[in-house]
Amino acid sequence: MRLYGASCGATPEESYRDFLTTLAQVSGIETPTHADRAWMDRQRKKGSNGDWTHPHDPDAKITKDEGWAHALGA
Repeated sequence: MRLYGASCGATPEESYRDFLTTLAQVSGIETPTHADRAWMDRQRKKGSNGDWTHPHDPDAKITKDEGWAHALGA
């Protein structure tokens, strides 16, 4: 599931790659490479429970994605 809005800054019309390219350009990198975009992704602030509230479930929390292996019993 992809989240849009204030937490990630991307719009539905904008790909994640375009979003990272825009972040890099705003920070002063005119023509960002793949490595520049990867660095921007690692450096940007990720969402936190203090910054986000689910509109219909105030008890919902942001969790780290650990992959599906545990859910599949592997």
